[in-house]
Amino acid sequence: MQCDRWSSVILSLLVLAAPATAASISSEPRQLAQIELDPLCRQVYRDVENGLSIHVEPSPFSRAIANVAPNERLRLADNYRAIQGPEGQNWIPVTFPADGYVNNGFPNGRSNLVLCQPFVWGDVEQPQPPRPQPRPPVSGTTCRRVLVEEGLVVRSAPSTASAIVGGVGANEEIFVPLPLTSIVGDEGRSWVEIVSPLRGYVSSGYPNDGSNLGACF
Repeated sequence: MQCDRWSSVILSLLVLAAPATAASISSEPRQLAQIELDPLCRQVYRDVENGLSIHVEPSPFSRAIANVAPNERLRLADNYRAIQGPEGQNWIPVTFPADGYVNNGFPNGRSNLVLCQPFVWGDVEQPQPPRPQPRPPVSGTTCRRVLVEEGLVVRSAPSTASAIVGGVGANEEIFVPLPLTSIVGDEGRSWVEIVSPLRGYVSSGYPNDGSNLGACF
């Protein structure tokens, strides 16, 4: 009987201690989820009023197909590069939540995008990182003229598999950064970077053939 009495006492103490144990666990600080973020993930800066519209072309005059609210996420295109729009702003190609372009502000201003932050359980607000400053402008350029009659396609990266960002016509002048550097792509084609009339890459032909570019008049 005495053994049964002590068993009842011990069982009662365990039941009474259970709520205190649960309370101590729930009071632990909330932690950031340990996940690996996509390096191309970006969030719209929280101070960008009305968020960012996704346009079908790098221009505010083109059709808007989606809108990304402040703090919401989007994904940049692979090998993305900023494209200068008709009003001087930088436009960035994106692939999520829709394929298109978002306005990332003026070259000498602040970016409208920040790196994505890990998801936080609970209502604890985490400070956002500062918006990155734009890359410094190109210090020197040289002029080249398009020689081929059909003109040249301007792409986001030195590859025929990259996105098309525009085009330049025959005899049109383009400007390339100095020092002039030729990049050989995977298919053996030579490419050069251009900074005007838009940013991107154009094919200058194959190393053993004539160049698609010539000196300006």
